[in-house]
Amino acid sequence: MLRPCAASLLALLMSGCFSPSGSDSSGGPLTASETQASTSTLGMTSTSEPTTTRGEPTTTTSSSGGPTTEDVDPSTTSGSTTGEVSSSSTTGMAAECGNDMLDPGEECDDSNAVPGDGCFQCMYESTCGDGVVDAGEECDGGKACSNCVRTHFWAFVTHDPVSVVEFGSLDGADTYCTALANEEGLPGNFIAWMSTGVEPVAMRLVHSPREWRTLNDLLIAASWDDLENGDLQRPLSVTEKGVELLLRPECGACPVWTASTVDGLPLMPNCSGWTAVGMESAAAGDCSMADSHWTEACDDLPCTATARLYCFEQPPPP
Repeated sequence: MLRPCAASLLALLMSGCFSPSGSDSSGGPLTASETQASTSTLGMTSTSEPTTTRGEPTTTTSSSGGPTTEDVDPSTTSGSTTGEVSSSSTTGMAAECGNDMLDPGEECDDSNAVPGDGCFQCMYESTCGDGVVDAGEECDGGKACSNCVRTHFWAFVTHDPVSVVEFGSLDGADTYCTALANEEGLPGNFIAWMSTGVEPVAMRLVHSPREWRTLNDLLIAASWDDLENGDLQRPLSVTEKGVELLLRPECGACPVWTASTVDGLPLMPNCSGWTAVGMESAAAGDCSMADSHWTEACDDLPCTATARLYCFEQPPPP
């Protein structure tokens, strides 16, 4: 236990070493550096900087101890809370139609706003003359095409005779004609000039007001009406290869499977709807003839025989 005089002496010494008002032992105020040092010694260092409000002046302390005021440029304030995206955003450049770059969401970008050149407002557009058959165009360049509209359609007789078993049905005959045409660079679909009792060629071939021509550009018929009036403008004796068959103009020289009248109606017999290859027969035409015999030459061609097909390009619906 401390004696009363020792306790009083200890209290007196402590009051001279520490002052809650920030005075030193001599009674004078502590400097800022001394205050900071003493605070750091206790492990409680704290620095406080003034908060800058966007667009408002910032107050700082000069080296002389007086306040100074600086205007803050809002564009350089890093503490903005407005949610604006800076130029260094990592989301990438936004699509800009007309910058000659294919940005996300664009089909094309030809760096201009001119319609009719294939790309408008960064989307593909149908343009006649671009070599592509777009929606609303019948063609785009090539023979028998003017302003993306067909001037006429093609017709040919098959170069080689075929048997009924090789096509087997009306649909099979159409497919055969189309395949031959496509192999020779003729696009589109072709219809065989053939009929059955329920599917006459008059119902299968579009009644076009435009011409059908051979592949060496000779007129066959000026329209459907001209096609079914009984006579062709010339014999349909040019093949899909553009070769004209050299035949004497006599019935039986160039048999063609038809079973159709001149106006496209059924003609019997027809090898049981073009499915039989037995002892039956079919009505046939002759590609050496231009009168009605072109489709009605004989009615007893054996189904086991071979004959050619007439193939007419299918026009678009009117």
